[in-house]
Amino acid sequence: MEAPELKRRLAARGRGKRGCPADVKEAVLAYAARRKAEGVSRRATAKELGMSEQTLWYWASQVRRRAKLAPVQVVHERVCELMVEFGPLRVRGLDVASVAELLRRLG
Repeated sequence: MEAPELKRRLAARGRGKRGCPADVKEAVLAYAARRKAEGVSRRATAKELGMSEQTLWYWASQVRRRAKLAPVQVVHERVCELMVEFGPLRVRGLDVASVAELLRRLG
């Protein structure tokens, strides 16, 4: 989506309203990332979209806080103590299958 459409969709939700649709947030963040790559400041991007710089910053910080899982391949499973750290989560003493099941359930 381009700036005019994003601005229209943001304005449609009204000022100070919580609960912006996820697809709009994602589109805003994708647009902001594109503009950042072009050397445009977050302040200028927020102004283009008719939103506050603080809201744009907050939305981006929420995405950064979510840790991303990376695919891994277990080449050889030995019997040993496994410790997995994932953000604030620390798991110790489970085998690989149990850690995978735990992460699946938490996801």
